[in-house]
Amino acid sequence: MIALAYGTAPIVNRTGGLSDTTTYYNRFTKEGNGFMFNITYGENFVQTILNSEKIFKDKKNWNALIQNAFKSNFSWNKSSVEYEKMYNITVLNKQNENIFIRS
Repeated sequence: MIALAYGTAPIVNRTGGLSDTTTYYNRFTKEGNGFMFNITYGENFVQTILNSEKIFKDKKNWNALIQNAFKSNFSWNKSSVEYEKMYNITVLNKQNENIFIRS
């Protein structure tokens, strides 16, 4: 998240919190804020590095990627809305479960 705040494109292993904050940059749709690889497959790591180098050399794509990095939002304002949605869904599911059990 610190890298994104400074407009730096992260290259991360697809694991845990890193895959929650980084989305793979797509040069065609201009979506994404970094690069991810799966460490299980060594060639995937190398391919990700080579792809990031191609994007870096393409200034139009690189600038779009950096803008996406700057726009990444990991604030508690956004997170609290997502947590509230999850809570409401959980409560609704529990209420529906109780209705089903009583019937």
